[in-house]
Amino acid sequence: MSDQQGRKPTAKTVLVVEDDAIARSALEDIFDLLGYSCLIAGDGQEALDLYEQHSHQIGLVLSDLRMPKMDGIELAHRVAAINPQVKVVLATGYASQEQRTSFQDANISGWIQKPYPLAQLAAVLEAELD
Repeated sequence: MSDQQGRKPTAKTVLVVEDDAIARSALEDIFDLLGYSCLIAGDGQEALDLYEQHSHQIGLVLSDLRMPKMDGIELAHRVAAINPQVKVVLATGYASQEQRTSFQDANISGWIQKPYPLAQLAAVLEAELD
């Protein structure tokens, strides 16, 4: 079942955190294409502020790992303090074994390698939200 614009209905919103303006714009278009609502933040602090305001509707946080002000791991800790059930997926161009261990320590739901193919992103969203 779709709405008039062809989007599948979803009660969940994804908080997308990306410090690169071009990537943010592309992600916003991709989420629209996939039929998911999203809130966009340019850094970890802005994401935390958005999460505090909209935590009741956010089903997933998709965050870049390396960002100014607050990295993805710290953001994961901070949103988990608000809602321990929150799902966080980190996006990174490279994740060392040490970083992957810290993902587990931060209760990260998963991670996705950048640049991520559309099909891989769609699969992550479906697995985490549906």
